[in-house]
Amino acid sequence: MSIRTKMLIVFIPIILLATSLISIISVFETKEGLEKQIEERISISLKEINESIEHEFTSHRQIAEAVASVYKAKGNELSKADYRAVLEKMVTLNPNTLGSGIWLEYYTYDSDTKYFGPYVYKDGDSLVYTEDYETEEYDYPNTDWYIIGKNAENRAGWTDPYYDETSGITMITTAVPINTDKGTVGVVSADYDLTTIQRIISEVKLEDSGFAFLLDSKGQFIVHKDSEKVMKQTINDDQELSVIAEKILNNDSGSEEVTFEGKNFKAYYFSLESTGWKLVVMAPTAELFSSVYDIVKKVIIISLAIIILAFVFITLYSATFSKRIKQFVDKLGFVAKGDFTQPIEIKADDEIGKMGKYYNNVLEALKHMVNTISANTENIASMSEELSAKSQLVASSTEEVTKTVEEIAKGAIEQATDVESAARNMEELGNLMEKDSEYVQELNEAAEQIEKQKEDGFGILKNLVEKTARSNEAAVEIYGVILSNNESAEKIARASSMIQSIADQTNLLALNAAIEAASAGEAGRGFGVVADEIRKLAEQSNRFTSDINVVINELRSKSRSAVETMNEVKQIVDAQNESVKQTEDKFKGIAEAIDVIKTIIDKLNNSSLIMTGHRNKIIELIQALSAISEENAAGTEQASASMEEQAAAIQEISASVAHLTTIAEELRVLIANFKI
Repeated sequence: MSIRTKMLIVFIPIILLATSLISIISVFETKEGLEKQIEERISISLKEINESIEHEFTSHRQIAEAVASVYKAKGNELSKADYRAVLEKMVTLNPNTLGSGIWLEYYTYDSDTKYFGPYVYKDGDSLVYTEDYETEEYDYPNTDWYIIGKNAENRAGWTDPYYDETSGITMITTAVPINTDKGTVGVVSADYDLTTIQRIISEVKLEDSGFAFLLDSKGQFIVHKDSEKVMKQTINDDQELSVIAEKILNNDSGSEEVTFEGKNFKAYYFSLESTGWKLVVMAPTAELFSSVYDIVKKVIIISLAIIILAFVFITLYSATFSKRIKQFVDKLGFVAKGDFTQPIEIKADDEIGKMGKYYNNVLEALKHMVNTISANTENIASMSEELSAKSQLVASSTEEVTKTVEEIAKGAIEQATDVESAARNMEELGNLMEKDSEYVQELNEAAEQIEKQKEDGFGILKNLVEKTARSNEAAVEIYGVILSNNESAEKIARASSMIQSIADQTNLLALNAAIEAASAGEAGRGFGVVADEIRKLAEQSNRFTSDINVVINELRSKSRSAVETMNEVKQIVDAQNESVKQTEDKFKGIAEAIDVIKTIIDKLNNSSLIMTGHRNKIIELIQALSAISEENAAGTEQASASMEEQAAAIQEISASVAHLTTIAEELRVLIANFKI
């Protein structure tokens, strides 16, 4: 199995598993984060709508409370004409206030007046004053709105909304009790046009098909996208929405999943503080989480792209790496066969390049050693043949030994000289083999150096992992700072709401002051001017508060954008961690290749030991030849008297020469296996 195949088998499943886990975790975390963002966004929207509606109701309620304050201050001192003027002024202060009236208990105004109920209402652009409701037939103290106001004690009471067929307007009545030292002496009513609130809620849009509707305390539709249901049906009458009706009507706030018009929706509901009505926002689930589905598609595409890129990268890198390793293995194969003519072409200065350099150095040393051994072997073979010929000549001329003693002595001296020369050659051969051992030792040291560099690389890689971890911690700290900024924006928003409430109260006080100034006549004119200036300042405060709200909303939007950006940074840091892991795996592969090279070096050490053994045997034979030569030199003095001893000596020489020839032939055969 090739290195490329092994790398693909190992890394592709790991990359596939890692990308799958990252994708699944990313999708689930994104969905959870999106759900929280949606809930926060809808909660903010519901609160903003509630604040708008409460602001409308508060402005309307304050008109009734102001009229009640006037009566509590002046009581029966003012005539109907005076109260008419007060009502006409008050009704014009709020464009959505349709009318207002003062309603007293029986005979409270005076002993002759059973019903006291001046009422002013808007008719287009004009105001109409009427006393038509001061009748026995209407008997206003027994009407629902009067009873609600009377029982409200120190706060305002609100009726259920009702539809006026004549004007075509859906309205609601607020009733404020008139409390004096004598108890509750009457009620101030103020009729409110719900058109503005209906418009505010009908304009609420969430995604493409989301909408909102408003329910009264009994579940009747006050606002709905289907106008046929408004003020005619309740939520329990709707077959699809009835499944969540009980939870919406019995809880202050929350969310429920429901199927509406064949689509899955999530209904978020919230109770209005003043009236207890339920504001419900219907959000289509598919549209809310459309970005999650887009992210899933993108994650799948990115994962496939990563796998394809990893496959291509591993294939290309392993092909390059395998090619260089294969080249090195092929060259070592030639060396194993004795072919020293195949140096490695060095193209890089990395660890493999250094291995190639050391390989070429060893190859040159081996070539030099083999050349030296080959030359010495030829010399030994040549001298052995010459010595053999001389031995045969001595044997054939034994009968003439006596006459040729001097020649034999001369030949013995030459033989001793040749043996001495052979000894010197073997000495040189031994030196060369010792140098070869030194070269092998250098190769061992080079391998150890490579091992040390590998360990240094692992140290650097560990340092990189630690720095990556510190980068992750810094990203988490930045994320916390962004959340803290978002909380600060919420606090500013609450402070702005408080300022707006104070401005509304200031406006009301200015209004009461204007009424007091009006009742004071000419003496209160200057005080009325001051009250009017205070009212203008309150209106400016309202405008400035609106500007602050715009800035706060922009700050919230940027905070959410920053949170999303930090999530993307986290994904990039995770990808960086994966790259560091892959680099560590590459270092492990290089370490395995170094172990293979060490094994080859051990084989070279064994070959050097074998050649050293053969060298020692040759030296022993040469020493034996040297001793024989010395004996021949001594024997020349006794040649005449001891021919038999000379013949025996010659036979020993022949045997030694034959042995030496055999050893030389073995060396020649051994050297022939090397190609230089």
